[in-house]
Amino acid sequence: MNQLQQHVRSPCRLASGRRVASPRYRALAAIYAGTPDVCLASVAKVHATKMAQKVTLQCQQMFGGYGYLGLLPLERMVRNVCMLAIAGGTTQTQKNAIANPIFPR
Repeated sequence: MNQLQQHVRSPCRLASGRRVASPRYRALAAIYAGTPDVCLASVAKVHATKMAQKVTLQCQQMFGGYGYLGLLPLERMVRNVCMLAIAGGTTQTQKNAIANPIFPR
């Protein structure tokens, strides 16, 4: 039953990631307006990648050994999600970008 409960939580986490994606669109609009907001874009990227990592790793664990053997497209999804956290700046770099306006030097 616990696996089923975890499986039900995954769509909720994805929806949460999508809701936070709206700051991405606001950050993109700010770039087009000529006033980019790095903090807003960093918040959206950190949250979305963390939620995607949680969901894909949880699904991989649910499938057990099949999730690791490459028999399912899930293995590729897990690799892609791990690259999302690195591409465009690591999560720690994004957190530094978020903290810079809050704690100026």
